[in-house]
Order: sequence, then structure tokens, then C-alpha cells
Amino acid sequence: MIRTEDGWRRFCSERGTSGDQVFDILKDWSEESARLTQEISGLMLRPLNLDDLEQIYKWRNDPEIMARTRQWRMLEWNEHLRWFNNLDHDRDIMRAITVKALSLESNMVGVCGLTHIDWVNRSAEVSIYIGDENFRRKGVAKEAIRQLKVMAFDQMNLHRLWAEIYSFNSPGLGLFKSCGFGYEDILLDTVYRNGKYYNSHFYNFLEDAWKNEKSDTG
Repeated sequence: MIRTEDGWRRFCSERGTSGDQVFDILKDWSEESARLTQEISGLMLRPLNLDDLEQIYKWRNDPEIMARTRQWRMLEWNEHLRWFNNLDHDRDIMRAITVKALSLESNMVGVCGLTHIDWVNRSAEVSIYIGDENFRRKGVAKEAIRQLKVMAFDQMNLHRLWAEIYSFNSPGLGLFKSCGFGYEDILLDTVYRNGKYYNSHFYNFLEDAWKNEKSDTG
């Protein structure tokens, strides 16, 4: 493990990289991350409304976000509007992720929800993305998923949550593991991206796990 600045610079120098430059970049990023983490408060999930549509449309057509979803091409505005108007709240419950920072009013930074709700078997898929890059890897998605658990198990009396994450989506795989989801199965070559097939990894979280999580946190 590299424990000092000199050790980091020596490590980079041995590999032909400017240790000073890389260290300064990482230091700036770390300080900014810490500042944002301290400022973030009051994360809430609220229903989507018409005022959200333009921002969500931009996020859904962001190539980085789109690649990690089942959406395989750019959406037209009329398709996006039809999606919103046709949301079946018995099958899909979507929420805006809002965060209030010290310097800002509460604003939408992403979208999450419970989809493919099966009331008979009491299960639902977790869907989530953080559209605002400033709030990625800051614990926002993890807290949003915790609030989805409250909705699913305490309010909707569901038994099982599940998620499908593509094998190239390392942040997504790490997120659901950190949220206590258990690895369930793998389906091979389910999605085709950039001339290559990738696998789907499935994770689940059951109501007993939620009871244990609540008891552990008091």
C-alpha cells in the first residue's frame, strides 16, 4: 500500500507517469468529493412531473447512461413523452432523486424506481441512474436504494427486489453489492454493445434481509 506522497510519486515515476501531476489531480478530486459529500443533505425521492421531462430526456440520451440500460438507440421526444404518459403505476413506480445542498435549492440529480412490479409474487426490479455527474460516487445512489427498500418492503409489502447489471458496468455491480444485494445468477451474451456480446448479472434482496438490515442499524 502507498501511504505517502513521495511513495505515490515514486510509484508513478517507475511507470513513466508524472507523479506530481497525477497526485495533484487525485488530491483535487478527493477534496472536491469530500466537500460535496459534506454539503449533501436531505436526499428525497418524489414522483416525476412534467417539469422533469426535459432533463430526463437529456439523461436518457446520454451515451454513458444509455449504455448501461436496455435502451439501445437515441429516443425521439415523442417517444419519451409517450413513456411518461403511459407509466402504469401498478407496474412501474418511478421517482426523481432530489438532493438539497447547502448552496442550492433541492434539485433533481437522478431517477430511480421499482419496475416490473409483480403483485402476485411480490417482487420488483430496481432501476436507478444518477444523471448529474457531480453527484456520482457520493453515496447518493446507495441512499436512494435504501429509500426504495423502505418503499418496497415497509409500504408495498413486497418480498423480493432484483436487479440486472451488465458485465461491463463495474460501478453498477459494485453499487448493488454495497447495498447488500446477493448474487443470484448470470445469463450469457444477453446484450450486444459496440460489436461485442456481454453477460447479465442478476442480484436480489429479500424481505428477511431488510428486516436484518433494519435491526442492525437500530
